[in-house]
Amino acid sequence: MLWKIHEAGIIRYNKLHEELQPIAHRTLSKQLKELEASNLIHREQYNEIPPKVEYSLTEEGKTLIPIAPL
Repeated sequence: MLWKIHEAGIIRYNKLHEELQPIAHRTLSKQLKELEASNLIHREQYNEIPPKVEYSLTEEGKTLIPIAPL
């Protein structure tokens, strides 16, 4: 997951879900919350209709690159 975010730079939730198929929405949401709590990713929410959420790596998250993509 970190590798996909790294490759994209900034990625929206639905695009990330599509890239990580067959991951369940619940699993993806849980893992994103854990990564955000660990300060490895940044979540940017835009208050618009429909809601827009983007994810990117933090500086701390970037230190984990290079990791080998699976």
